Amino acid sequence: MRNKDRFEFPVQPTQQAQPTQPTQPVQQAQPTQQAQNIYTPPTDVVKLPSRGRFYPEGHPLHKVEEVEVYFMTTKEEDILVSTSYNKQGIVFDKLVESLLVKKTIKARTLLPGDKSAM
Repeated sequence: MRNKDRFEFPVQPTQQAQPTQPTQPVQQAQPTQQAQNIYTPPTDVVKLPSRGRFYPEGHPLHKVEEVEVYFMTTKEEDILVSTSYNKQGIVFDKLVESLLVKKTIKARTLLPGDKSAM
């Protein structure tokens, strides 16, 4: 692990009253899920103008009235200023797909009003 030294606590020698007693090796702390820097942005619920009425059966938004989206972060700001996405004309689709919590929804299949609401 490249950052292994960041998760270990330094072991400092201690003074012992009886130096003749054997000491047990000190186990070093292992990184846990809590020790890692994991950030999950907060979410919001967006009501769809179509209320899911016009999506065909089998579409993830069929009869779904609202969808959960993440708040924008610097990742989405990077999408907005991407020259590559601008040249391809897919900035808004990539932005919407990044904001959607449910990743099975593809932006190109959304109705224009629902996409704008997000």
